[in-house]
Amino acid sequence: MVDVLKNFSLQDASISNYVSELLLDDDPALEEVRERSSAADLPGIQLTREDTRHLAFLLNACRAKNVLEIGTLGGYSGLCIARELPADGHLYTVDIEPKHVAVATETFEKYGYAKQVTCIEAPGLEGFAQVAAKGKLDFIFLDADRDHYPEYLELAAEALRPGGLLVADNTFAYGRIASPPADEEEAALINGCIQFNKAILEHPDFVSTILPTGEGLTVGARR
Repeated sequence: MVDVLKNFSLQDASISNYVSELLLDDDPALEEVRERSSAADLPGIQLTREDTRHLAFLLNACRAKNVLEIGTLGGYSGLCIARELPADGHLYTVDIEPKHVAVATETFEKYGYAKQVTCIEAPGLEGFAQVAAKGKLDFIFLDADRDHYPEYLELAAEALRPGGLLVADNTFAYGRIASPPADEEEAALINGCIQFNKAILEHPDFVSTILPTGEGLTVGARR
């Protein structure tokens, strides 16, 4: 009998290539957003194309209408979210950087989602509070401010409706989750991810798991 490897987050190039070829298709709009973001000197840290598929699946799985995103960047992931919303759905996306908000605003206008997306220029926790005050949310996507992920978890427990999803990207701390930090900034990021992963898996209000993507995608469903 052939030994079967079932290690978590198994790194097998042949399997990775197989899945990538299966999931990926041409998407000129996303490629244009990536190129325009690069031209504006935004960090090249958008979601992978595989992760855009994960995001679309999770949004549909919980029938999301009211969505909050922390970390707008150039609107790459926001465009992925907006595409999956029903006609009466809305995305609120928060970023502290004016340049990010400007590029993202252009993205949503260019692709016809300006009326369904509100860009909020503010620190993440402040923007979260602004949106949460409007009513219950169906879906929260965390993709910035990782040292504060544990604080977002507690806010999400109050803000999400039952059955709503909290999805956090980069929860392997850019692959550094089990490595000694290089400096204080990296230490804060790693510590935030470690605390968040432990807290959400133990949280009485969530049933949670970690999807073993390259960057780590932690998903919690509000009980």
